[in-house]
Amino acid sequence: NAGDDVLFTVAATGSVPLGYQWYFNQTNLIAGATNSSLVLTNVQATDAGSYLARVSNAFGAVPSQPANLTIFSAPEIITQPVDQIVPAGETATFMVSALGYPALAYQWWFNETNLLADETKAALSIPNAQNEQAATTAVSATADVNGMKC
Repeated sequence: NAGDDVLFTVAATGSVPLGYQWYFNQTNLIAGATNSSLVLTNVQATDAGSYLARVSNAFGAVPSQPANLTIFSAPEIITQPVDQIVPAGETATFMVSALGYPALAYQWWFNETNLLADETKAALSIPNAQNEQAATTAVSATADVNGMKC
């Protein structure tokens, strides 16, 4: 979960002394990460990816298998839908931008309480808009984490 601490460890054998260097996403060296364990504190979505250790001694070096870190995070709306004024008969388009993991599900609402069936994407288009469709639209973004909606 976002905000948690994570511990990665690698076990290696060989002629001592053994050296360790951790990498993020295969090639990005993590400065100061030179122990057999790597501690990440307060992980965020930007920390998601693969981690591996390169173990070395006087005779050579070998990388570990990568371990993947997935961060579960509550949905957060980044860009809110914007009010639309369109002439009758034109198309009104509303868009929302949200972040969260796992993948988000969207649901649009008319007058904030009437569910718009099948309107489950980040964009809502109302073609041939008419005066009676003038209202407040709202959208919710949810993520399903182990059977729990958030």
